[in-house]
Amino acid sequence: MAGVLTPALLRAFQMGTLEFFSRKTILADKQVPSVVWGLCDARIQNWYINDTTHIDALTFKIFMDEIRTNWLTDGWEGVIEQSILSSIQGDKPLWDWVQSLQAVAALIIGTWAELNDSQLRMHIKSNLNATVKSEANHKKTHTEADFNGLQLLNCLMTTALTTSASSST
Repeated sequence: MAGVLTPALLRAFQMGTLEFFSRKTILADKQVPSVVWGLCDARIQNWYINDTTHIDALTFKIFMDEIRTNWLTDGWEGVIEQSILSSIQGDKPLWDWVQSLQAVAALIIGTWAELNDSQLRMHIKSNLNATVKSEANHKKTHTEADFNGLQLLNCLMTTALTTSASSST
């Protein structure tokens, strides 16, 4: 019996499938037929049965794009984007909050709602709790441009840990 298809479920399927392809060295033209039955949703299986030749010829990326288009709720990308943009650090540990944002942001990579590194960095910097933001401004982390390299995050984490240690003594 199939469950509800969600962006997170499809992302997990996609990541597991890509790992399978790399471990088993599955050639591009055999990728879709080798994993399509792993999606146990009857709608997807019926779609596949009714158009096997076409679907087997798709690249895995296009196959996943078609599944998202056909079976996720219209506008799902915007819902996820909004959940990220409305998120604030609050009293959550900085590392946990940033990791959560990155995990959710990964769901919309390659879509119209994708947040680039600069946008995600700006959101994080704009929504830090007051203590971490004050320390970050004092240490001039606003000059750090490389979010991918985690320089900003490392600096913020050092700040958060230093601030936590100071306040607990």
